[in-house]
Amino acid sequence: MTEMKTFTLPDIPLVGTALIEASAGTGKTYTITGLFLRLILEQRFSVNEILVVTFTEAATQELKERIRRRLREAIAVFSGSGGDDKFLTELAARHTDREGAVETLREALRSFDEAGIFTIHGFCRRMLSEHAFESGSLFDTELVEDESDIVDGVIDDFWRIHFYTASPIFIRYAAFQGMTRRNLTALVRGILSRRDVKIVPQVEDPVTEPQEHAYLNAFDNLREAWLAGREEVNRILSDDKGLNRNRYRTANIPAWIRAIDAVIEGDGGDPVLFKEFERFTGAVIGQSVKKGFDPPTHPFFDECDRFMEVREHLVGAYDQRILWLKAELFRFVSSELDSRKQERNVRSFDDLLTGLRNALDGEHGPLLAQTIRRKFRAALIDEFQDTDPIQYDIFRRVFGTGNELLFLIGDPKQAIYSFRGADVFTYMKAAREVDDRYTLEGNWRSTPALIEAVNTFFGLRDRPFVYDEIGFHRAVPAEGSAGSGEGGREEKGYPLQVWYITATDDTGSAGTVTKGAAYEAIPGAVGGEILRLLGRRDEPGCEIEGRRLREQDIAVIVRTNREARMMQESLSRLAIPTVLFSMDNLFESLEAMEMQRILAAVAEPGDENLLRSALVTDVFGLTGEDLQQLRNDEAAWAERLLAFRDYHDLWQLKGVMAMLRSMMEREAVMPRLMEYRDGERRNTNLLHLSEVLHHASETRGLTMAGLVAWLSEQRNRDLSGLKEYELRLESDENAVTIVTIHKSKGLEYPVVFCPFTWHGASRRDKGEPFSFHETDGGDTVIVDMGSPEREENRRRAEREGLAENLRLLYVALTRAKHRCYVVWGNVKGGETSAPAYLLSGDDETPIRETDDSIENGSAVLKMLETRSGGAIEISPLPEAVRTSYRIASEEERPLTCRTFTGHIDDRWRIASFSSLVAAQPVTAELAEYDRVSLFDYHDRIGETDETGHEDVTDIFSLPRGTKAGTFLHEVLENIDFTTADAGTTRQIVEEKLNAYGFDIRWCDVVGDVVSQVRSVPLTTVDGRMTLSEISRENRLNELEFYFPLGEVTPDMLRRIFARYAETIPQADFPERIGRLRFSPTLGFMRGFIDMVFRHKDRYYLVDWKSNYLGSGIDDYHTAALAVPMREHYYTFQSYIYTVALHRYLGARLPGYDYDRNFGGVYYLFLRGMDAARGEEYGVYRDRPPRGLVDDLCRILTGEGK
Repeated sequence: MTEMKTFTLPDIPLVGTALIEASAGTGKTYTITGLFLRLILEQRFSVNEILVVTFTEAATQELKERIRRRLREAIAVFSGSGGDDKFLTELAARHTDREGAVETLREALRSFDEAGIFTIHGFCRRMLSEHAFESGSLFDTELVEDESDIVDGVIDDFWRIHFYTASPIFIRYAAFQGMTRRNLTALVRGILSRRDVKIVPQVEDPVTEPQEHAYLNAFDNLREAWLAGREEVNRILSDDKGLNRNRYRTANIPAWIRAIDAVIEGDGGDPVLFKEFERFTGAVIGQSVKKGFDPPTHPFFDECDRFMEVREHLVGAYDQRILWLKAELFRFVSSELDSRKQERNVRSFDDLLTGLRNALDGEHGPLLAQTIRRKFRAALIDEFQDTDPIQYDIFRRVFGTGNELLFLIGDPKQAIYSFRGADVFTYMKAAREVDDRYTLEGNWRSTPALIEAVNTFFGLRDRPFVYDEIGFHRAVPAEGSAGSGEGGREEKGYPLQVWYITATDDTGSAGTVTKGAAYEAIPGAVGGEILRLLGRRDEPGCEIEGRRLREQDIAVIVRTNREARMMQESLSRLAIPTVLFSMDNLFESLEAMEMQRILAAVAEPGDENLLRSALVTDVFGLTGEDLQQLRNDEAAWAERLLAFRDYHDLWQLKGVMAMLRSMMEREAVMPRLMEYRDGERRNTNLLHLSEVLHHASETRGLTMAGLVAWLSEQRNRDLSGLKEYELRLESDENAVTIVTIHKSKGLEYPVVFCPFTWHGASRRDKGEPFSFHETDGGDTVIVDMGSPEREENRRRAEREGLAENLRLLYVALTRAKHRCYVVWGNVKGGETSAPAYLLSGDDETPIRETDDSIENGSAVLKMLETRSGGAIEISPLPEAVRTSYRIASEEERPLTCRTFTGHIDDRWRIASFSSLVAAQPVTAELAEYDRVSLFDYHDRIGETDETGHEDVTDIFSLPRGTKAGTFLHEVLENIDFTTADAGTTRQIVEEKLNAYGFDIRWCDVVGDVVSQVRSVPLTTVDGRMTLSEISRENRLNELEFYFPLGEVTPDMLRRIFARYAETIPQADFPERIGRLRFSPTLGFMRGFIDMVFRHKDRYYLVDWKSNYLGSGIDDYHTAALAVPMREHYYTFQSYIYTVALHRYLGARLPGYDYDRNFGGVYYLFLRGMDAARGEEYGVYRDRPPRGLVDDLCRILTGEGK
């Protein structure tokens, strides 16, 4: 491993691969922006040649904003406009050509929208999309955030395969051992994010039939012996003088006899689980007699001996089968999950990573890597400690060949996301492989005294983070950092306060504190100190940075969601305002349970039991007494029934979101819930649930009953890790933040409380699988299901767990700017905690033997206090305070509404084809599906989902309207035109008919539509072809586009189209466009192109049209299509789509030329397509002249002004 060097931003060489370790508060983002500037100025790279990768959308947006701001600051400094940034000043001094540098920076700012700043998944998706043909990636694969539905289906199949045909004896035993459907899901989710997993032990599926047969025979013999000798056995056990009565107490005998009766008669559970037979074996009885006595004998005792021997063999075989099933489950899910996603044409975020890695591994991998290197000449990888082997492999293959510039920036001490697949061992591996290693030393966040306190705490051990590869470099205050001045009434306080919690026994000596006692005492003590800091009653409170401390300056950082809720409840009792920032799941909330009851009642408004269940929720607020009074008042009860009938009708008419909003307003739900202490949290959860339910209903096409079932299913599933279902912040007002460590990373607060750091490692069940790395720094993760080396492996897993707990402790303590409070003491289980390891102070001490630091905790802490030189204070845990919080009163001021005096530029918007033509009158019968806008033009023209003639089943009587159009679009998206056999087509059509609620009788009609679409000959620039020649790899469905929109007016468009009037099929087209009534529009144009396909290196766009034009084929002749193309402005739409594809290909296709590469436009009217009649029916074809496309592009984007 290369030597660690101190990082200096102006001087670090811009060559090779380097790892930059950025400890907490040392300016990681500042460093990335500085490197970006140097690459632009010194290497003359353009912004789209520098790849910046981070791990969340929020971090990506922050990096974009920070880099853009940095470019502006650099322009000011280089232009001589001032600025006190030392790095920028030094950088400017090195450049003699200041004017050239300024122009370079301005060009970077002008083209910043092209900057390659992505999340890791966004980068992989972009590379797979841009190089889809080269990498073999499908263009139109749907990206899903939650693949749990597919995983659950695979597990269900595994369950059916292996348990439906298994013997009842094994099923009962397996269930007893935890092999339940729910536990299998948890097992899979624990290891699914890692594909390089090795399961131990490797066992074969045993043959268990002989053991089961022997077991059943032995039990039959045992039953016969019992039935024949029950009374005699009872007498022997009760009266035999030689039995040791400490083991065979007379008082216990009747219960044992009854238990055996229940098992023999089949009412006491499975005999294989009944271990009590062992006490009736001759072997055990023979060891339980007094000296000088012979053991009693009986045939039943002999049969118990034989039965227990046979049972032991059977249990051994069953245990082996369970081990095999667990390993087989992972193998089955790994292979089946991939094939099922391929069948559904979907992929997850993890698939983006494996897809790019596999493409780099494939036949064209070297070419793909070279192509990416040509595009990005430098790469800056942020938060590298959160990487995994696949991500590192991608960057290593592309940028780690020796000549490229690759910076890996992160902090292994803050690698805390292993539950999401992040792997600190990958960081350690990279540290061994890079050319150079640097560390950032200057801490910009915390005060010098707090920096010294943290240095002292983690400096107690030579290896504070367990592994040699993760060292601890003492931080120093950054030169000129703002944290150096504390000031105010808190300036004499110790920055790191360690509260020592103790318990005393009856003799007054210190004892062990139970976890329950600690959880009871600590929240009140924290609340009391917060009250003191803020100012209780009329006390002045404390100051920080020259101002009064506010609630939002304080954070309580906890490990678990349970601890977060506990702290919030405690602080709420003291009337301290709080905001909860945790990873709790929405579906685990009380509101989700109540929402399920309410939706069930609305879905079945005539079911009075469901109605009663809904009314007693907190949402409606009725008590049992209220309900009884309501039941006695027939008029009031009828009114309630009628209200739920109204909600039912509204749900049916306008959807679940509209219904819930109406209900919340009509029933005054939000004011009622605000009467609770956690009212904001409850209302936030309800609104969040409304959005989630609306989204599920719309995207899945769920009925009322289907949505209720879906909600029930989500409440019973493990959805941890899915950001869309995490609880949202209930308020952004002035409040104390309660945040989990995982959520706090990257944040900072003036004052931090860490009340539960004493919590030790979680105690796992001895039979529960666990994982660890094969070697320190290795890629392979081993999952131990029950190997002979289980205890040794468990110690390795515990070592990894301790290392992560130490990193969590580091993250928690380093969030503080001025003061941090930590609670420690002789708490039961604390001997396995991170502070216990640090306080034991001896690197040779085995991890399990750190309890000495607990027993002698106060002495060790005093030593810590002394070493800190006044930065750490040890004191007893304060008494809990029960006084409510009230802010010191201010002079009463009359409340008035603020008046908005600004100006909102209403030209800025995201426009679409539909929004531009929305004001024009159209014919209702021609309304048709169009995805361009949420507020679609076609949805507002009186359209209905007509079902046609019930007695006719042909394409012309197929239901029309938006839903039918969406249905047909989805069918065509899922069809592979090259291999669409009748069976596959029917399966897809039936699935979509069911999803959209259409009768199955339309299956053959829609199947015929697919056949005609595949077979109709289409004229191209190069001849003729059919869509059956277009493979999935050569088509892209639902291409979403955005492009900048200049200040466009109808008259500007009219003048462009008038210039090319002779090439446009409609003579009055320019005048009609000029009569559009949209206001000047500035912003972005957005839309969706139904399909783009490639044929002979030309690209064509397709728009599916399901319009009903009449009940005969002649209504769809090419000449007849001129009517909808004119009336609906579809010609205008086709020009917009052509511009979008023209820009897209220009940006993505090297050497793109419109004349050479653009094939044309097809508007395919599905009801009229007929292969036998050819493309003169149902096909509108166009290829606008290049001049029109170029001029329209310039006008639309504002480049033509």
